Amino acid sequence: MSVFKNRIQELRMKKGTSQDELAAFLGRKRATVSNYELGKTEPQYADLVKIADYFNVTVDYLLGRPGAEKHYFASNSSSALPIEEQSLLDQFLKDTEALLREKGNLDEDKLAYSLKFMEFTFLEDLEESKRSKK
Repeated sequence: MSVFKNRIQELRMKKGTSQDELAAFLGRKRATVSNYELGKTEPQYADLVKIADYFNVTVDYLLGRPGAEKHYFASNSSSALPIEEQSLLDQFLKDTEALLREKGNLDEDKLAYSLKFMEFTFLEDLEESKRSKK
């Protein structure tokens, strides 16, 4: 899982999360996360799923499967974004929700689905923007 050790470290650094914070989320010791990043040990399935959820990526992405999508469609607030980008996303979603509530006749399920879709679109546009700058 050589791809995994690189991906977990990259995602952790990008999010600004310490090994201690990730370990606490997993209910493990910091040394466990360190060993994952060094490639000395591999996570059990349950931890792999928790790590994917924490960074809002797919398990396939963590494992480096060719053609794997990076983000889940239904992302959550614990996405691996730098603070500035997370603030932009939060404000965008807040403004979008206010607009949908004011103008739309949506029940809560449709509103939640619409916001998840808008978050997905925002993240995809952000990734595309980063790729085009390279």
